Amino acid sequence: MRFFPNEHLNVVHGRLFVDETEVAGRFTIHARNLAHAAAHSGAYWIFTCGCGDAGCAGIFEPVYVGHGQKVIQWHIREPDPART
Repeated sequence: MRFFPNEHLNVVHGRLFVDETEVAGRFTIHARNLAHAAAHSGAYWIFTCGCGDAGCAGIFEPVYVGHGQKVIQWHIREPDPART
């Protein structure tokens, strides 16, 4: 994740990259869910709208995360395109 502080608005904007490819650039990243996904397997609402409601952004399926011995695998169906 790369962070871009905006001192005028007193916020930090983040962009999420996986294997050097930006993931879901136009959506808000739910930082707490991202942190949980980094530590535990499960289904997480990582991408959302700025209001906090993923459905408002047109996202109706969470990111599925699996933790293996040496790999964390994400299965992202929404936002498009679907990828693993």
